[in-house]
Amino acid sequence: MSKRTGTEIATRDLAQGLSHRRHEVVVLAEETGPLAEEVRAAGVPVTDTIAGIGMFPDVIHFNDLGMAVEVSSAFPAAAACLQWHRTVPATFSIAGTNISVLCGVSPRINEKMAWFGGVDTDGLLNNTVDLTGFRARATPLPPVPGRWLLVGQQKRGYGLMLKLKWLAMRHGATLDLVGPRFFRRVSNLPEHTRSYDLVFASGRCALEAACSGAGVIVTDYHGVADFLGSGRVKRYYQGNFSYRLFGSPVTARSLAAAIAEYDPEQAALASAWLRTHADLEVGLDRTLALYRLAIARRAGRLA
Repeated sequence: MSKRTGTEIATRDLAQGLSHRRHEVVVLAEETGPLAEEVRAAGVPVTDTIAGIGMFPDVIHFNDLGMAVEVSSAFPAAAACLQWHRTVPATFSIAGTNISVLCGVSPRINEKMAWFGGVDTDGLLNNTVDLTGFRARATPLPPVPGRWLLVGQQKRGYGLMLKLKWLAMRHGATLDLVGPRFFRRVSNLPEHTRSYDLVFASGRCALEAACSGAGVIVTDYHGVADFLGSGRVKRYYQGNFSYRLFGSPVTARSLAAAIAEYDPEQAALASAWLRTHADLEVGLDRTLALYRLAIARRAGRLA
């Protein structure tokens, strides 16, 4: 809880959302920093030690396995679920933990957990967005996108940036850069993207940009998908806006083809769909149902 990666933002939103529903929540993180202070200011304790948890949890929500064995050992009666957000390593294993419910944020993650871990998964637990944390775009998107934004979360991405700079110049558009890759961080990405016409991003960043009302092309250094419209939004959301969706390599031609698909009405429809289905409140309902499942499974195992 020190930076603003997708997993850290998801943890912040989940903790604060559960707290707003009057659940007692404590966040345990190996590292703390400014984001931890933000969560604490919202009334949710954050600690970097197991001893600092200060309660006996009914359920533990793991976002990775870094401390899973130690935390499970400290609270042997607690149920636990795992929501995996990133690449699944070949060494993936839940042995020695209390985890009985496993979900990924994309089908590919679930497939990898089942393959490497030899375990059944419990469907998707998609990323969601706290819509109360930013204002949606106030005006309709223009017929021609003049303001572009590239979100660089990945370690690689200068090739994509250079191609987009060239294309922006050809289209008479301005291209701005944001994200760790370009040494420019923002504290509230969707609040920032709402003022852009066209955003180039992947993963959670693409989701947040679309929810803010911007037009979105799903891309990063892995490849290029299509412009996000109503006919693709459900599939893209379920795929976590990630590289399994990329149909083309990063070339000027593939980027130009995606840009040519820009459609303000389609972008608005995609944004409306996501604001309905990817709202944090919808995600909290799904998460709490999985917690109940984990508790039931744990009780059956201990009986």
